[in-house]
Amino acid sequence: MSSTITHLVIIDGTGRRRECSATVNPDLFDAARCSIGALGIITQVTIQCEPAYKLHAVQTPDKLDHILDSLNEVVFSAEHVRFWWFPYTDNVAVWRANRTTLPKLPRVKSLWRDRLIGYHYFQLRLLKSRLTPNDLPSINQEQFSHRFDRRVEYIDDSYKVFNFDCLFPHHVNEWAVPWEKAADVFRQLQAWIMAEEQKPDGARVQFPVQARFVKDSNVWLSPTYDRTVCYIAVIMYRPYDRAVPYKKYWRVYEDIMRTQGGRPHWAKAHKMYYFDLKKAYPKFDDFVKLRRECDPNGIFVNDYIRRHILPPDEPILTSSSGSGSQLLTCEKPKL
Repeated sequence: MSSTITHLVIIDGTGRRRECSATVNPDLFDAARCSIGALGIITQVTIQCEPAYKLHAVQTPDKLDHILDSLNEVVFSAEHVRFWWFPYTDNVAVWRANRTTLPKLPRVKSLWRDRLIGYHYFQLRLLKSRLTPNDLPSINQEQFSHRFDRRVEYIDDSYKVFNFDCLFPHHVNEWAVPWEKAADVFRQLQAWIMAEEQKPDGARVQFPVQARFVKDSNVWLSPTYDRTVCYIAVIMYRPYDRAVPYKKYWRVYEDIMRTQGGRPHWAKAHKMYYFDLKKAYPKFDDFVKLRRECDPNGIFVNDYIRRHILPPDEPILTSSSGSGSQLLTCEKPKL
């Protein structure tokens, strides 16, 4: 989304109305397009639009080793590519989509396969797996065999093709790594999952592990800044909104992503803090400096910004509910 913005207006912490674009206040423009609310309130946005179009999508089963060994070919095999890996198996479902002028051929979902097996039965099985986690490998295989082991082809309006049903509540963690590092991430994650399976009390994980690919940008705090990336997401569904264990899985996943130069999705909970982000983002120091300029009194400083963006122990003068102001200190996060 941020890469489609051509102009915006922001009201900063001093009350100034500031316009920016690629030619007007370009540094503010590149910072504000992904600013997590730290620079001010965005009141106006101009988005580069284009005529509506259709997509021709094809989803096919494949094998993880084959995909990882030929990742360069896979990434450039269509305008849009993503795939889902089913842990404890070598199975993947690969989704490709290209623009088309062909007549619409909407996807027809099966009441039995997609709704009863893919939703209700799946959720019941996941609920039971809270007590019997060793069921998860067979659940993953079962879902692939019932729903993803065949070719699916459809043509529809782009927004209908891009969107898909996320089923029910879930925990999700997603980071972006340079796309050429994606194969290493999958192999490390696969090795850990298989090692855990051999332990009686080892972690058990759900499908899918999703990969999608995004071009580089010049947005300072975008995970795509200055590099084309592969977003890799891990998911743990919460059947009937019940709790499931996920923290060990998340911890190992984040460690792997860090070693491969990963950057977390800003809309997901993560444990990257000031010094981590300073290393991960070449323009992070410039962003912090610009934040001080736009919001010298900390009007927009919240717990998230204090935890992830501000230098540890940096005092912030913030407006209080009364007539004066109060001094806050950025404490180091408690891990």
